[in-house]
Amino acid sequence: MSRKLLAASLVAGAAIIVVAFQFESKPIYSYRVGEFLARDLRAQEVRVGGVLVRGSLCKVEPDCGYRFAIADSLYGGEGSSFSRPTLAVRYEGCVIPDTFRDAPGYDMTVTVQGERCKTCHDFEATQLIVKCPGKYEMYPDGGYPLAGPVPLCDALEPRM
Repeated sequence: MSRKLLAASLVAGAAIIVVAFQFESKPIYSYRVGEFLARDLRAQEVRVGGVLVRGSLCKVEPDCGYRFAIADSLYGGEGSSFSRPTLAVRYEGCVIPDTFRDAPGYDMTVTVQGERCKTCHDFEATQLIVKCPGKYEMYPDGGYPLAGPVPLCDALEPRM
């Protein structure tokens, strides 16, 4: 009787271990735009962080879908001739954070999570994470931008 109980316990324990390891989540790596573009990462969920390229945020349809571009932060100032890597992003969600706006005079820091398109160079985002201005960080005019409407896209690509 004790051998049967021991064998049954071992089989049940092995089954629990197999099930537990099947549901183990894969790590999600985070990159800056330049680091991500330097690697050919496809079919792998990652996070890419950068700043919103001014004038690139647009809505594909009145209901859902957004296009925009992110880039590494400005190193040499806005008038610099420094070329920075830029990543076109597609987000098919219907809702974006209220603070995700193209505010003049403010670098909107955003992190996108998703995968690079297998047949193109776009990044297909499934999640947007936007850094909000903190208690001591305000927009240049001293206030916060109004959450105005996002313009409709002329084409399916971000306006860069």
